[in-house]
Amino acid sequence: MRERIIYEIKPNEINNIIYKLDDVKFKNIIIDFDFKESTVVLNETKKLRVENDSEFIYRFLKTKIKAIGSIDGLYKHIKEASEPSSFWNNRMYGVLHRALS
Repeated sequence: MRERIIYEIKPNEINNIIYKLDDVKFKNIIIDFDFKESTVVLNETKKLRVENDSEFIYRFLKTKIKAIGSIDGLYKHIKEASEPSSFWNNRMYGVLHRALS
């Protein structure tokens, strides 16, 4: 089974105040989940293997991601964080953006 999340972000009021971003539009991040292979592909360029690890909610490394609940737990967390009203929205965008670097 495969799923795709297109992660969009627009800075919220707090970010506008702290970082003076005033309606800066950030590039979307496309996340493709392959549940059968337990992999994630970011922006159709960077492929990461997902491993179950009960010590981390998620931890992005160079070639893999450690996450509670493996790929299912990671998918659930990113799906929730991708909602604009989510507390984790900006934080997860930053993590995904760094993972692409």
